[in-house]
Amino acid sequence: MRYLDQALEAYGKSDVYPFHMPGHKRNPLPFPEVYGIDITEIDGFDNLHHAEGILKEAQQRAADLYGSAHCYYLVNGSTCGILASICAAVKKRGRILVARNSHKAVYHALFLSELTAEYLYPAVTECGIQGQITPRQVEDALKKDPETSAVVITSPTYEGVISDIEGIAKAAHVHGIPLAGYETVNWGERTLYDGARLNNRDGFVYGCAATLDMELYLADFIALTASVRERFLWGGSTGVCRTEYGIGIKFIIN
Repeated sequence: MRYLDQALEAYGKSDVYPFHMPGHKRNPLPFPEVYGIDITEIDGFDNLHHAEGILKEAQQRAADLYGSAHCYYLVNGSTCGILASICAAVKKRGRILVARNSHKAVYHALFLSELTAEYLYPAVTECGIQGQITPRQVEDALKKDPETSAVVITSPTYEGVISDIEGIAKAAHVHGIPLAGYETVNWGERTLYDGARLNNRDGFVYGCAATLDMELYLADFIALTASVRERFLWGGSTGVCRTEYGIGIKFIIN
């Protein structure tokens, strides 16, 4: 008999690379042990659903980093962001253009708002996976149905296929409609450089750090120490993109 905890532990230690959610791909988390920082809306930690303090400041830093007007942190993955984006962009019982390889949350949003969807089918590659959605596909579909209110694209896909989002955004904006995008991984570029209006980002943190240590010996057994560390991070967390420094005294005992 197999038990869930044992199966999960074995999978976590395996060399299988996950082409599935979540976006952090089983990489170590960039913060302390989870249970020690698991809190609710207490004094000093703001309210995610009505941010006015520390969370609002963190969201503004993220917006500045990605070049967007606003950033809203999500919980439970990108699902609620996808729902909010589509429901905000398209009126109830409206029409929307959707890539057929979209996440289930997109179809959930279509159901909630009773939308009529026109689908874009990506070509199947020689490797047997779904390929790109092209700007020409989007342009042709929008000309065919001028009542369309928004376009939804997933790029990169879970298999890493990247569509020409800049070209698709231009095609959508010519018709005066927004493009909603969903990225499954990070690719090191500003999220909204390509003209997408609404973007859900499910990502992970990766990078490096540079450290400078200095010691001033006052005697054979005592020294003053100073250290500076600068993190260089790319990905989903901007809250830890800051400089660390410290000073201290070191005693040498032989």
